[in-house]
Amino acid sequence: MFKKNLFFVILISCVSVLSFAETAELVSKSKAKLNNLEKIKGTKESSKISVAGAKAAEQVNKDELYWAGKDEVSDEEIELFKTALDKIEQKNFKEGKENLKKLLDKYPKSALAEDSLGLLKEIDKQ
Repeated sequence: MFKKNLFFVILISCVSVLSFAETAELVSKSKAKLNNLEKIKGTKESSKISVAGAKAAEQVNKDELYWAGKDEVSDEEIELFKTALDKIEQKNFKEGKENLKKLLDKYPKSALAEDSLGLLKEIDKQ
């Protein structure tokens, strides 16, 4: 009986660890996308002259193009999303969810909406 109970405790622990690993990976990808967005936003705000060009090249990192055409994001959206990611990384899922929900309520068409929804689904698995 003891072995059977121990087996279930270990099994539940493993499932919990795997589930958080998936959440951590999603948070990591979201942070990379957010960094790209901030770079684009900073470049856009600091430049007065625009130069366009095209060059065919193999796409190395698909996340780099993630924000193409979706770079109109307010500072408040970025702050809500950053705070949510930080809370999730600290395993404070309740506050993370609250920040993601605030973001979605206030900015339902945000470029960060898809990632926010994905994170909310992942947190609900916890």
